[in-house]
Amino acid sequence: MCGIVGYVGPREASPILIAGLRKLEYRGYDSAGLAAFANHHVEVRRCVGKLDNLAGLLREQPLRGTPGIGHTRWATHGRPSEQNAHPHRAGKVVLIHNGIIENYLELRAALERRGRTMLSETDTEVISHLIDEQVQAGFGLADATRRASSCRRASRTGWSPPRAPRRSSSVSVRGRTSSPQTSPRSSSTPGVSSSWRMARWRS
Repeated sequence: MCGIVGYVGPREASPILIAGLRKLEYRGYDSAGLAAFANHHVEVRRCVGKLDNLAGLLREQPLRGTPGIGHTRWATHGRPSEQNAHPHRAGKVVLIHNGIIENYLELRAALERRGRTMLSETDTEVISHLIDEQVQAGFGLADATRRASSCRRASRTGWSPPRAPRRSSSVSVRGRTSSPQTSPRSSSTPGVSSSWRMARWRS
């Protein structure tokens, strides 16, 4: 089972995310990755293998920013590879996911017919494109996530799509097999989650 950790708060996210993912290593995994809001956009670091490999990558390519999300992947769709590791990105949407999208092949084919290019073999990447389509159509993140979730059939799934902070307040967007929920959260309060939660800031 995949491990998911999110951090919202004033501290640099990467060390907190790595520490959180280490507590989930018992679940087993084949790749790992982080995403954080840094330098006015979301940056991603991913690698195959153990968290020590990801920690080494972060020493070479530091990821300094907050908020952030972290993920350890146990491959279901697609081989273990950096390309298939989470987080996945489509436009401004960067997403991590635990579970299975049962109709991802038909969703993927429909997205490709609409001109979308897939960069991985995973079912998760499909979700990021579905949400990004709705964002580009003018919907806010919460509404875009709800509309995208209506397209999928899922089992044991939880997924977390963050978008870039704009100002001071935040909205947490959470998805499972039911419709996603939203809840307000203070951006000044640190928080760590080992489930499927992440936030984006908005004015």
